[in-house]
Amino acid sequence: MINRAAVRAFGWSEPEEAVGKRLQTVIEPLILVVEPRWLRIINLRIDNSDLDAVMGHVRAIQYE
Repeated sequence: MINRAAVRAFGWSEPEEAVGKRLQTVIEPLILVVEPRWLRIINLRIDNSDLDAVMGHVRAIQYE
């Protein structure tokens, strides 16, 4: 999967031009770190038909 910026970078005019092509680029080392202290906000989509139970569950796991 590529985005339009990648299409332009490879000199193609349409994303379909990438189909079947092999891309050889150097893969740089990457480290992803999840630090709980940095994650202070979370968005949840919940079913509010049993809001009390859902919120009880959220409160129970928030400090695990």
